[in-house]
Amino acid sequence: MLRIPRKLADTIIDLAYAALPVKVCGILGGSNGIVSAIFPVRNISGASEHFILDPAQQFSTMKEMQDQGLEMIGVYHSHLENPAYPTSDDIRMAHSPDLSLVIVSLKKLDNPILKSFRIREGHVEQEQVEYR
Repeated sequence: MLRIPRKLADTIIDLAYAALPVKVCGILGGSNGIVSAIFPVRNISGASEHFILDPAQQFSTMKEMQDQGLEMIGVYHSHLENPAYPTSDDIRMAHSPDLSLVIVSLKKLDNPILKSFRIREGHVEQEQVEYR
């Protein structure tokens, strides 16, 4: 289960809208499945169909989280034309089954959908999200 404050979930959705037509991406910081901070990271691909976290910004984010006593508990990104479900690229790029993959779908612009997943050895499992 992933626990995320409604305010942070809404911020991820707002960032996804603001980044259109490019996918938004970032890192979830917290501990024990509880998100306490989000860290937007620039999508250096500049694309609408995939994302690449800026390595330098990713490194500085990891240091900032460490300084704040937070762990990386997940990654988030947006889908612009696909549902909130991992694509084959998302599954292929999932390197840690311990991280949550949060996807916000803007397929229906007036009805964004945010879901979370765990991916282990290519197997996708939807994770319950509790808004706190």
